[in-house]
Amino acid sequence: MAKARVTPIAEAKRLTIPRLELMGAVIACRLIKTTRVATQLTETNPATIWIDSQCVLSWIKTSHTIPTFVRNRVSEIRKVPNVEFRYVPTNTNIADLPTHVFESRASGK
Repeated sequence: MAKARVTPIAEAKRLTIPRLELMGAVIACRLIKTTRVATQLTETNPATIWIDSQCVLSWIKTSHTIPTFVRNRVSEIRKVPNVEFRYVPTNTNIADLPTHVFESRASGK
C-alpha cells in the first residue's frame, strides 16, 4: 500500500522533510497494527516496510541520542513487534509517484 499526504504550509515550516518521512513511518506502523487487529493476524506474522529515507532508517536503528520529537516517534515505531524496515532507492519507489507527478507539473514539464 502507498499513501500520499500533503503537508499544510504552516506545518511545513516547522517540520523538515526527514521528520515528515518519519511521520510516514509512524503511519505505516499504525496501519500494520490496525490491519493485524482487523484481520486477526498475530503479532508473530512478519511485516516489511519499505522506505526511501536513509535518515529515518538511521534514526530507527540508532542507540545514540536523538531530538525529542524524533525520539518519541521512533519509540512508537519500535513498539510494533515483528516489523522490518528496508531501504528502497527513491527512483524505484512506486509510492513516491504522486510526488513526482506533482513536481513535474509544477515545473511545467
